[in-house]
Amino acid sequence: MYHCDKCNYTAAHKQNYNSHLLSKKHMEEKIESYECKKCNYSTLHKHCYERHLLSKKHMEEKKVYECKFCKFHCETLTKYNRHNETKKHLQIKQWYPMFKKIEKRWISYHENKRDGKEVEEPCTTTQKILKKYNNMDWNISPL
Repeated sequence: MYHCDKCNYTAAHKQNYNSHLLSKKHMEEKIESYECKKCNYSTLHKHCYERHLLSKKHMEEKKVYECKFCKFHCETLTKYNRHNETKKHLQIKQWYPMFKKIEKRWISYHENKRDGKEVEEPCTTTQKILKKYNNMDWNISPL
């Protein structure tokens, strides 16, 4: 592949590349480029840029699908549904309700301790479950 950085031109054959180097387009000092400020799109042709600005994909606000159990997010429903069927997601979903209850107990424990109230430390089973859940390395988002 032969690529001209000045014009952003690519040719598969050397003969075509050499022809490009001798072309009027390449010889012009300034090549105007049209760049979209909303995305990474750029083109050398005004009509392509205008068509891009009017495209359905560009005009719509992107919807983001976010998993409430982990930090996963994507822009398509298909990918989101695929994520929901993964083993990782199903394990997180299974543990999540128990973790929420345990987390509430710990928050309550620490708030009462901070306020100088006499509190009983949560049982070791609760501590083990919490530790196991946190060590699962699932990129858990803060609750």
